[in-house]
Amino acid sequence: MPPSILLIVADDLPRNTLGAYGASHGLTPAMDRLAKAGLTFQNAFTTSPLCTPSRYSILTGMHASTAPQNARTSADVGRGVRAIKFNIWLQDQANATIAGRLRQQGYTTGFVGKWHLANTDQLTGGAEPSQRDQQECVRRNGGFDFADDIYLSNDALEAYAHNPEWMAFVAARFMRRAGKGGGPFFMYMAPTLPHEPLKNIAEQLTWEPRSGPPASTASNPHSVEQQSFMSDARALRERVAMRLKQASLLCPAGSNARNWTLCSQKQLPALHTLISSAPWLPTDLSVKEVALVTAAASWLDETLVELLQQAEAAASGHAAGLLIILSADHGPGWAGKGHPYEAGVRVPLLMKLPAPWAAANSQGSSLPGRVTHLDLLPTLEALALPTPGLRASVPTHGKSFVDTLHSTAHGSSSLVHPRNSTFFIEVGYSRTVVTSHWKLIVVSPPPSTRPGCVSFQGTPMDSFIAAFDAGDKKPKQALIYDGYRHHSATYCDPIQLYSLVADPAETTNLAEREPDVTSELGLALEGFVHMAEPTARFRVRASTSAQTQPDRG
Repeated sequence: MPPSILLIVADDLPRNTLGAYGASHGLTPAMDRLAKAGLTFQNAFTTSPLCTPSRYSILTGMHASTAPQNARTSADVGRGVRAIKFNIWLQDQANATIAGRLRQQGYTTGFVGKWHLANTDQLTGGAEPSQRDQQECVRRNGGFDFADDIYLSNDALEAYAHNPEWMAFVAARFMRRAGKGGGPFFMYMAPTLPHEPLKNIAEQLTWEPRSGPPASTASNPHSVEQQSFMSDARALRERVAMRLKQASLLCPAGSNARNWTLCSQKQLPALHTLISSAPWLPTDLSVKEVALVTAAASWLDETLVELLQQAEAAASGHAAGLLIILSADHGPGWAGKGHPYEAGVRVPLLMKLPAPWAAANSQGSSLPGRVTHLDLLPTLEALALPTPGLRASVPTHGKSFVDTLHSTAHGSSSLVHPRNSTFFIEVGYSRTVVTSHWKLIVVSPPPSTRPGCVSFQGTPMDSFIAAFDAGDKKPKQALIYDGYRHHSATYCDPIQLYSLVADPAETTNLAEREPDVTSELGLALEGFVHMAEPTARFRVRASTSAQTQPDRG
């Protein structure tokens, strides 16, 4: 029998704030223990660094630009690429997701958390859908037998705030019940932490936990189960608050000893203790922003302690055991979310192998091979059904790394995932090809959206850059979601080539200095776009002149 699987995809979790990736604060002990007991992938990537398209690719193993609703009509023939933003959703694709394909192999499948893959207008005509409507949406379109505690989008998160204790409680309850059924289970849990809202995190930790999904009240607040949950959840929040106070992340607010807030910049720990250094991270990171995310990651971490224990216990009756996977949808908003640079596309990826597999010398292994979120579906399907000829002939853009897992389980960590040296990234109007040495980014919004480099949405580009440099986040959001860099140096470079070996910070555009490389990678990128959007007009024109431009159509 194949192993049960727990897949956890955190929201905006920065890899470099975890001990597994060099952080020294010690505030995420559960995730750090997971890494020490399993595998840490040092080069894991999302192929679409924005919430909705990244989650689509995780669940389907397909690039977001190939989503059915992105299909072109006759009126679109000859136009440029479409923007990849929050306009992607799952619809009638139950058999094409990880959950649906595992369900076909006998798994009981469950989901809790942030969905972000629904067309809410079609779901309820624009009104806020009930939790029952949301559950039906996830089950029907995602291939899940069970769905609960759903945050359909960021709107629910803004309205009802974080409630990670109930999410973990519901996930654990599903796994306990599924485990008693005798067959393997698959639980996909998508926590809302450490996504915003975070500024009032000290206050949130004092709020009464909610024993139910967003916008609900407890069905039976006097039941033993509800009372036990509330008691445990209150105690958990108190532990998190104490941990953050001891770490000098939370400080007293005024004279009232019960009021706490994020510490001032002078009182906070040094930045290098909160996040490990990496050449691709911005050099002007705010210690307060990093501290907020670290505090939220610590809150998430504490909710995982009991969850992971419950998951192991639920799968203990199965000879094949439990595979635990933890990742994030993309990089954090203050470093890379929304653009194709390294800070946006690098994600944490931790795996704890099933006990029957795990050799003593495989624990704590660090794997250098490159993998992407697209690879999760074919890998998990290969685990569920090891005989290739029996697998469903549903397409995927990913490549299984199950051989890497088996090899590591037998004591070898030298095997590199057989992904070829090239993969692709898409966000906004940008399309990107990445090799082991180079990254080529081509940004080609339609002229009506961005005429040249003179204005953006009717505002002069110089004004946007000045506003961003002054700290205004609105132009930053507008620009990076269209695939532009988070600093002004390359706002106006539609074709960008970086050497990831010599320039991992991606600061020097070599497109004009390396026309042969630009042409070669441009052809690969054209092939990808024409595969994903067959009728799109997309051509990369390499040139040594200052007029190097993509063909926007």
